[in-house]
Amino acid sequence: MKYYPLTEYYPLYSTGKISAMMPGNYKAIITGEFRPPKKGEWYISGAIPEAYYVRNDLSTAFYIAKIVEIKITKTVKYEIIRTLE
Repeated sequence: MKYYPLTEYYPLYSTGKISAMMPGNYKAIITGEFRPPKKGEWYISGAIPEAYYVRNDLSTAFYIAKIVEIKITKTVKYEIIRTLE
């Protein structure tokens, strides 16, 4: 699953205000829909893909996105350097 950065802070829908939370805690994922986005939705666009918030209905089709809250974890990877005999 690919995660895309947000171009602006994630709005708090309950208050309609912009969140003061760090944008790094939220990412966008593609829902699988490809259509013109409607007001209040998010879509993916750009040469370096990012998620954009729709302020008014658009007429051009884009991949529709939804916002997810993420937790960054550390993964340990092992690589064999040599075999000892």
